[in-house]
Amino acid sequence: MNPLIYLLCNVGYLIAGFVIGRLTRTVEQLAANKIVVVDASKGAAVERRRPRIRLRVQHYVAFFLVALGIFTAVQSWRQSACMQDYANFFADALDARSTSSSSAQEANDQLWETIGRLMTGSQTGPDARQKFEAALQDFLTKRSAAKEQQRLNPYPPPPRDLCK
Repeated sequence: MNPLIYLLCNVGYLIAGFVIGRLTRTVEQLAANKIVVVDASKGAAVERRRPRIRLRVQHYVAFFLVALGIFTAVQSWRQSACMQDYANFFADALDARSTSSSSAQEANDQLWETIGRLMTGSQTGPDARQKFEAALQDFLTKRSAAKEQQRLNPYPPPPRDLCK
């Protein structure tokens, strides 16, 4: 998942926290932030907000929580992307290995059927030996091809090693 999309999905929590924080401010706190200044040119009293110079503990906690939220979102995005990559690599390796293994297994089945016919005596003569040799050679060829496919398509390292 894209980190921007992940953050946008969770922006509701940020807005809810902001609204709750604003609602918890009391009238006294709001009134304490205003000062009355007499404007000499107009001769009237004007209310102005007192400038906030220092940060309160609440602000430090809020900054920390926002930073922690962003860090957690990025880490979970990285972890899910890594697991998705691992799953894709594993599926690709498994598909390539199983395809070559299935053809080797079919050749093995044919070999054992040929051996079974020779053992029962249902197939005799010089062509029986040729069929056996052909089935054996076919099995050995497909088995070596399957071994080569397994060597060319190794399984990826486990996620505990890959996704750190």
